This record gives sequence, structure tokens and C-alpha cells, in this order.
Amino acid sequence: MISEKTISRLSLYHYLLTTLKEQSLEFVFSRELAHMANATPAQVRRDLMVTGYEGNPKRGYNIDELIHSIEEFMGLSAGINLVLVGVGSLGR
Repeated sequence: MISEKTISRLSLYHYLLTTLKEQSLEFVFSRELAHMANATPAQVRRDLMVTGYEGNPKRGYNIDELIHSIEEFMGLSAGINLVLVGVGSLGR
């Protein structure tokens, strides 16, 4: 079973990786991601292991592949359906 803290950190990593991708970066090391997430590199590696994706010691993690791996693990690749009820014009 995966802890809520791990899921929370994976969500943060996803956000940070998306930001790095927008800056046209292709690879990131666990130490860089850890610095951005205020975590340790070991914690980042443990969290990312649950997704089944492994980085390259010389190049780091491929950002596109890691984003995809996190999305697959968290079920985000298929999108999320939701309905807002009772929020009036805010829901538009």
C-alpha cells in the first residue's frame, strides 16, 4: 500500500517536472528534484520507484518519460471526470 505522503509528493514531482519540461529541459537528477521539492535525493528515488520508472545514473531521469510514468501510476493519463453540484456560476 502506498502512503498518502508518497502520493502527495508524487503530485508535487509531477508539477515540478511539468515546469522543467516547459523550460525545455530533457533530464533531471534526483538531487535536483529533491532540492526543488525540499526533500532528500533518497526520498525522491524511493517515491519514484513505486511508479516502476528508473533513471539513468549518468543522465538522470528523462522528464517526459517520468511525467508519463507518474500519470500512469496515479491514473491521470485517462483524465478525471467530475461533476460540480451547487456552485452556481462559479462552476462555469
